[in-house]
Amino acid sequence: MKGGEMLESLSAKSIVAVEAHPDDVELGCLGTLLAYQHFLEARITIAALTLGDRALTPGTTKSPKEISAERFEEATAVANQLNGEFRYLGQKDCYTEYSPANPAVEKLTRLLRDTKADLVIAPPPRDYHHDHHMASQIAEHACVLAITPAIFQDSQPLLRSPRMLHMDPITGLGAQPTVYIDISQFFEKKCELLRIHKSQMEYMANWASWDLVEYAKIVNRFRGLQSGVKYAEAFSPVLSYSRLRPESNLP
Repeated sequence: MKGGEMLESLSAKSIVAVEAHPDDVELGCLGTLLAYQHFLEARITIAALTLGDRALTPGTTKSPKEISAERFEEATAVANQLNGEFRYLGQKDCYTEYSPANPAVEKLTRLLRDTKADLVIAPPPRDYHHDHHMASQIAEHACVLAITPAIFQDSQPLLRSPRMLHMDPITGLGAQPTVYIDISQFFEKKCELLRIHKSQMEYMANWASWDLVEYAKIVNRFRGLQSGVKYAEAFSPVLSYSRLRPESNLP
């Protein structure tokens, strides 16, 4: 199914994309967010648990505070290109923990309500980084609380839990996606916006021997090869109660 048709079947008008660190969403679903904004004029919100201030390139003289400010600026610039918004949920890089009492759960729950989110995209439960695991759990819990009237009673609960998709884990290893979004016409724009994360282009080349654009060219081409298009992003639907929706109805 082509990008526009697939998005119509998913029919989200307000998307909250949850990440552990700025650039996770850009790697995992930026092309999809561009498609949603283009075809459906969807409201886009990117919510980062942390600002990734421990992603320091060896030899750097920048302080964690300076890194945080730089990454916040980069992430905000990308969100602006989507006519969207970037939110920071106040967690500590590399030390995020999941519990119902974590303030990030309340912040994200309120964000889902405020934006009337009908689709949440989050990291998978298992990935290369502890913070990614925690982001996945916090996102799923917030989807439950967003429709629970007895929780945070000073805000209006959603009438229906948002649909939820997991992004690919880094390099796609271990994932068996069933939802593919054709991002071919948005791929060059995705690469352009990835380059806004200048701090991470340098960091990932140093740390992992690939930069963000090279990653996208490899992984999105591979997912495109699987699904019969030039470039694609792949997702796994969250199978827990009330997260699934029928893709279409028979006449």
